Amino acid sequence: MAIKEKVDPNDVSALVEAADKVAEQNKVPPGYIEIRLSTKGQYGAPEVFHCRNFSTEDLVHLAVSEDAEVAQRTVEFLNKVIYEDIDVGNFHEKEVIETLFIIYTTFYGHMLTDLVWQADDKDKEYLASQYGGTLSKEYQDRVQQLEDGRWKPRYDIDLHHVHTFKVPENSPTQAIIKNERTGFSCVYSWPRYGDVLKVKEYAEIIYKEEDRKYEAVARNLQIYKEAQQKLMEGGSPNMKAVPIVSKDDEKRLRDYQEGKLNFMTTCLRAIQLKEIRGKNISELPLSERIKYAQDPELDFSTFKKIQEKFSEELKIGIDENLTLFDPITEEMVTRKVSFRVVDFIQAIRDGESDGITVSFE
Repeated sequence: MAIKEKVDPNDVSALVEAADKVAEQNKVPPGYIEIRLSTKGQYGAPEVFHCRNFSTEDLVHLAVSEDAEVAQRTVEFLNKVIYEDIDVGNFHEKEVIETLFIIYTTFYGHMLTDLVWQADDKDKEYLASQYGGTLSKEYQDRVQQLEDGRWKPRYDIDLHHVHTFKVPENSPTQAIIKNERTGFSCVYSWPRYGDVLKVKEYAEIIYKEEDRKYEAVARNLQIYKEAQQKLMEGGSPNMKAVPIVSKDDEKRLRDYQEGKLNFMTTCLRAIQLKEIRGKNISELPLSERIKYAQDPELDFSTFKKIQEKFSEELKIGIDENLTLFDPITEEMVTRKVSFRVVDFIQAIRDGESDGITVSFE
């Protein structure tokens, strides 16, 4: 593969480096594609890496994954199909999505089809104009069908029209938070896709014994709720076989789960916290950083604001503003489409490799 950067023929070190790159690229086995993300190596993904398609076995495992396992499975399988020794858990989530986007458009095609359209206020205004106003029964019935899922307008996305942001050199990779009134300051790094997985793994170690204690109560409560749901839907579950969970046990379980969730939220704050009150804590173990993350000036609302700012300010990955055909108004409209990891995983699981023909002689 060609080296795309210009090399000064008088720069010996640059020539040696270019030669090393060519040698390294020539080691990549057939079947791997070159991936260059729009982030250009400024975040978690390297500037260049190589990836093959998912195997049949990979897709089978992805197909049986529970929703809660998708992130972990995605990291495991992308690590497996990438030639270089890198950890996708260190990517920004938008880098993971862009990687899956490139895999999908390379091996499967350029259409995402039969997606469920999310109606907005303009769609409802259009429906009101078609059905005699918002007070008419026809309008209210139609909106109710939208809201309860009985009517699911569908649309397609032509990925030829999807583009990525142009990420400037030296793009910001951390957020500095200051409180001029109190003098408080801290520095947060951008969130990595694997942060939640690391926090989950850490919490499972900390709460291992407590989880065992509440396992039976949680399982019995789930069985009870499923039986109640069947009753509401007109079914006839065998209620004599359904375990009874006391209100006290249910409250203790709820309190325990809330406490564990709060602990995991604190861990998530800690894992992205690099500096606080002028002290660099980036090299400390998570158990130590958790103590700093419990600073009263670093509450959940502050952390939430940081995450929102990162989402707003970091223009990386796929530009989600698209021109689409609105299946309700039957017009072309500009809408923001939130591409998710699970969307491309689902498309890859259900897709067929593009460009393959079969012939017989």
